Amino acid sequence: MGRLDGGNTLQFSKALSASADDPALAGEHLGDAAVPLGSLADVRSSTCAWDTSHLACVADQDFVVQRFAG
Repeated sequence: MGRLDGGNTLQFSKALSASADDPALAGEHLGDAAVPLGSLADVRSSTCAWDTSHLACVADQDFVVQRFAG
């Protein structure tokens, strides 16, 4: 789980890993149910970095940038 701001978190379906994997993402606002945001393909989730609207991760062959808000 990663904090986006004071009331929102980004949740990975699997533990962060240095190996390529396909985790699903969900966003959760404090007090609300988690909302599925989709899956990532072949990313090394331990390399991911995010802000309130973007997620960037090293992938198996390249990198992935995903917009998840706004």
